[in-house]
Amino acid sequence: MSTQVQFRRGSTSENNSFTGVEGEISIDTTIKTIRVHDGSTAGGFELAKTAGTTTNDSAAAGKIGEVISSTIAVGSAVALTSNTGANITSVSLTSGDWEVFGVIKFTGGATTTVTWIQGCVHTTSATFSDNDSSVAIDFGGATIVANINQSFPLAPIRVSIASTTTHYLVAKSTFGTSTLSAYGAIHARRIR
Repeated sequence: MSTQVQFRRGSTSENNSFTGVEGEISIDTTIKTIRVHDGSTAGGFELAKTAGTTTNDSAAAGKIGEVISSTIAVGSAVALTSNTGANITSVSLTSGDWEVFGVIKFTGGATTTVTWIQGCVHTTSATFSDNDSSVAIDFGGATIVANINQSFPLAPIRVSIASTTTHYLVAKSTFGTSTLSAYGAIHARRIR
């Protein structure tokens, strides 16, 4: 005769309110995962992250596929100072592995002359970095015509963080004669 081992089991709600002894294992029958307990944390810790979603909705916070975004529209574009980095927007990411990417758009006055535009994702406020997400375009002093927007995407970069960290969408430009503003969006998707 074989021996059968059975662990505590219950729904996600039941597991979330259960505090097991250190090293105890419980089974979450709702999301089909195993949790290990430390004797003090209600709900314990999932041994494997569950799939974010299996339908056309959004993955929940902390799940694979979770998306955090922030968008600034042209009507709220951030005024730039020549040769000075500026934050367009930011997202606060919790611990884990994320893929972060974005798009930056520039708009200027009818007589604005632009030497170059730059953009990146960075963890330091208003700081430009030559990292894998950065883009720099040299216009050689060309004129940006009013109502014509110059834009570029920022390539996805993987960030692995141990604690909540803010990631900024940063724009920078050297320009003269008139005004220049930047707007755009930053997106982050949890990849594990």
